[in-house]
Amino acid sequence: MLLHQLKKLERTWRIVLYQVGLQHVSIRFLVGIDLKCVESTYWWNGKVVVDTEVLLIIKTRDSLFNTLTKHVKALHPYKVPEIIAVPITEGSEDYMQWMKENTAVLNG
Repeated sequence: MLLHQLKKLERTWRIVLYQVGLQHVSIRFLVGIDLKCVESTYWWNGKVVVDTEVLLIIKTRDSLFNTLTKHVKALHPYKVPEIIAVPITEGSEDYMQWMKENTAVLNG
């Protein structure tokens, strides 16, 4: 049963998140996304919840974080979606340059 639910959720969310990712890649807000179906355990409304979720990793530059956060919140069904930034402390020069060249620069 869990495997069936996992596959159904994964298929539905993958389609939605892929479309969102594709839209944002095309306007250069991000250079890529990774999607993974995960089983999460967390505290919510006074109890422990075990749930199947889709982890979306967005690859972009720091300056676009706030704009992307607004977009994700507008689309996400959770009241408090997990939106965090994980800094890149090291990266190959070629990859970091590619990321800079392929993401938009916002003015202001």
